[in-house]
Amino acid sequence: MIVIGYGQRDPSVPAAHVYSAAPLVRGLLAWQRRAKTLWSGYFGGTWSVRGLPSTATVFCGSTANNEREFRFLGETIDGFPGLETYHRQANISFGDRTELNVGFSKKMVVLLCFVIATLYIPRLKGGRLATKTLRLYVTNFVQFFLAFTESPHTPQYVIFSNDHSPHATACLAVAKIFGCKTVYVQHAEVTNRFPPLAFDIAVLRNHRSVRIYESRGESTTKTYVIRREGEVAFTPELALTSPRKPVCVVVHLSVYFDESITESVVSSLKQNPEVSKVLVSFHPAFDLENSRPPWVSEEEVYSRSRPVDHIAIVGNSSVCIDLLAKGIRVFQLFDFSYGPADYYGFVDSEICPHIGMSDLHRPFWDGDFFDGSWLERFSRDHGQSNEERLEQISLLSSRIKPSQ
Repeated sequence: MIVIGYGQRDPSVPAAHVYSAAPLVRGLLAWQRRAKTLWSGYFGGTWSVRGLPSTATVFCGSTANNEREFRFLGETIDGFPGLETYHRQANISFGDRTELNVGFSKKMVVLLCFVIATLYIPRLKGGRLATKTLRLYVTNFVQFFLAFTESPHTPQYVIFSNDHSPHATACLAVAKIFGCKTVYVQHAEVTNRFPPLAFDIAVLRNHRSVRIYESRGESTTKTYVIRREGEVAFTPELALTSPRKPVCVVVHLSVYFDESITESVVSSLKQNPEVSKVLVSFHPAFDLENSRPPWVSEEEVYSRSRPVDHIAIVGNSSVCIDLLAKGIRVFQLFDFSYGPADYYGFVDSEICPHIGMSDLHRPFWDGDFFDGSWLERFSRDHGQSNEERLEQISLLSSRIKPSQ
């Protein structure tokens, strides 16, 4: 007999056998903790479900970037089936919550989801974060499933602007079960860590995204590439203009950033005699009102509604492409960002130059990186002529039939 705990062992059992069993015991205990977490997520309280909007087109996505893309798509194809423009009343992510009395058959669906998720636990490699993601996915799946089953109608289209979050992928799975046509509108750049496209239609931002998604595996998704309005229609004569001196530098941040290192970045730039002004641009999802760092004054917050000509310092963020498309020189500094360096591969593909902390004291923006060869690389991956753009819009509009 093996006594687990207090370091005791039956003398008749060889120590080697006890030690070899230790990983199994630890694994069983980890499985038990994760299963308990899943159980509390599914059965720990009453079911509060967002109602399914009663429109022919339903949207799924709650961030400012998601809503921006929904508006873009509506303006581009001149309306949606059953809707002239995007509005939140048609977005299931903002639907009113209702308490449901879940019947026996639906409880069995919930129980089945719990059992499947529990059996999947041994395959997880991310510890508590992976367990939390799995719980979020299945919880969202059940809630969307109940929302669809409780609704007297089924939407014709469900439109997404995220292809990998638990919220979006769960809604996508349910929409497919109920036979809805699904549309994905890309809101940011992608990497080779993203899953293959699993929608009926995908509206992508550039040809680089098409290549990345194709490399992720086979897909039946019909893709359209449409440059966002306001971005540059590239021509051979176009080149980034030389910055005026002294320059204004804007540090563009992601939602999560290392505050102490970012403070050092701003401080170093302020000591650079070639820099006239330093501003900080916060992510739209950042709680600026309540969480603005004390070392950033209100006057030093960059406003997207009042853009200024500047040199951009960006960490791991796809905003690099948006800025470059507007003619702004972008330099990537990874010290204040979380995650692997060059997550999007912009430095490796020679789209953005990389700088270090030591470069902030000198005019790092001087140089010939943004020359004709750079323009050729960027145009190939991220440019689109007006003729191609209009053709893609026409093809997409004929695929998604707006109501007349």
